[in-house]
Amino acid sequence: MEGEKLTFGHPGLLGMKRKDATSSLEGDYIDTGIYDGRDNLIGWIEISGTSHGKMPSANTIRWIEVIATVLGLLLTVRGYAGGNGKC
Repeated sequence: MEGEKLTFGHPGLLGMKRKDATSSLEGDYIDTGIYDGRDNLIGWIEISGTSHGKMPSANTIRWIEVIATVLGLLLTVRGYAGGNGKC
């Protein structure tokens, strides 16, 4: 964990207490996987450090999941997934 602290924009803020259930703190993140047609992880979309300091809504997360699914399909159809060396 100590080496990972260096990857955060504001590592001094990692120990802050959450004000309420919707507050987003330094170190909070949500990853949405992008998968190819064989359920291999080929990328991800990460949400962190929101500008308004709140966790994204469930609707926002669902839209990001839809975008990740479409990206996975496009990358698979275009031949950029599956370890073929095109990326």
